[in-house]
This record gives sequence, structure tokens and C-alpha cells, in this order.
Amino acid sequence: MGHNVTVDLVMISPELEDKIIICGLRSELDHDSDHIPIATILDTPQCQTQRTRQWRKTDIKKLKDKCTKALSDKVGHEGLQDTQGIDAEAYRIVQSIQQAIKESIPMA
Repeated sequence: MGHNVTVDLVMISPELEDKIIICGLRSELDHDSDHIPIATILDTPQCQTQRTRQWRKTDIKKLKDKCTKALSDKVGHEGLQDTQGIDAEAYRIVQSIQQAIKESIPMA
């Protein structure tokens, strides 16, 4: 019987192929796995990591109160008669919810 072999691969889009600095095995990182670690380093612009919200620490009451207050300011039916009015109201609703999130969910 032959030996089972797992082939470890790195896949990359053609657009990034010319940005490869290093791509090779890193056997010193092996932790007794059936896969061999592969390091791939690309020459790409650095981007800032985006801060995230601590959703588990949400002040639910505050979020609900803020959304209720913001969304209770209703536009009359005359404001929803055309696409411009509908778009404006949708924008107002989204902005209200985003503001409520900012005020009731802390950043990480």
C-alpha cells in the first residue's frame, strides 16, 4: 500500500502574483500536524485595521430607547410620494440607527 500524502497549497489571484516576496515552507512552525506551515508574504500597501464594536457589551435599553426616539420622528405620507422622498427617509432611518449604535455599543 502507498502512503497517503496531503498536498499543502497556497493560492493567489493572478493580480497579486507579482507582489509575492516570500512563499515557502516554515517547518520550524510545525506542531505535529499532517500539514506543513507555509509562509506567504506579499508586497501590498499597509492598511489600518478597522476598530470593531464590543457587541456583547451593548447597552440594550439605551440602544432600544435611542432607536425608538429617532424612529418615532416620522415623515408625513406626503414626504414619501417620490423616490427622492423615499431615499431621504431611508437615509434618515439608517443614520438614526447608526447613531444609536455609536451611543450604546462601545468600541473594542
